[in-house]
Amino acid sequence: MITAKIIGKEEVIVNIKRVLPSLRAELKLFTEAFRIDTVQYIQSEKLSGQVLFHRTGKLKDSIAGGSYVKGFDVHIGTNVEYAAAHEFGREPYRIVPKTKKALRFEIGGETVFAKSVNHPGQKKRLFLHTSLKERKEAFREGLLKTTEQAINK
Repeated sequence: MITAKIIGKEEVIVNIKRVLPSLRAELKLFTEAFRIDTVQYIQSEKLSGQVLFHRTGKLKDSIAGGSYVKGFDVHIGTNVEYAAAHEFGREPYRIVPKTKKALRFEIGGETVFAKSVNHPGQKKRLFLHTSLKERKEAFREGLLKTTEQAINK
């Protein structure tokens, strides 16, 4: 068994209480800055043609709206309905009309009508998970640096 005695524990407690408000404030600033940087990273490195082709910008724009900081947790996501199919992939499925008798679409400039269509599904095209994994070390380093700076003030 190892035992230890803190000499000057009152001084340690005073120093912790002195640093804590500054540390909290600095960590909040860091997490918000990290959220903004990560959203920009996803938008520029994943959703500008590298992982998913840019069509309307709806998914790309939704990342900023789907991210927030709660306490010290950074949440990044999207509420765009087709995002999950891109991120996790999708099994083949059948498309049928919801309100009409037939589907209408164009292939090679020709209008086509069909009662249903079999979608082949799609493979995963990770843009959120890979981004967060790639930014993990930057987050860790930022936390350490921010904590160190707050303590040394």
